[in-house]
Amino acid sequence: MSRHEFSTAKHRIIVGWDPPLQTFFAQVWGKRATTRPVLWVGAGPPSLTLKQLETALKPFCEISVELRAALEQDEAND
Repeated sequence: MSRHEFSTAKHRIIVGWDPPLQTFFAQVWGKRATTRPVLWVGAGPPSLTLKQLETALKPFCEISVELRAALEQDEAND
């Protein structure tokens, strides 16, 4: 499983590729300590494509060109 973490002014974001589930995933957490993420996608069926992941994250952030390339590589290395 790949995992990439970064922060914005308001959120901590974790994205990656999950080989057993064959899906991209994301968790978006608020900056304050919370017990639940603001958003959690890709934890189960249906599988998410990278485009769907980017769409789900649109309200919170944009995935950089470098991160997109890393995620594509994570999927290709599976």
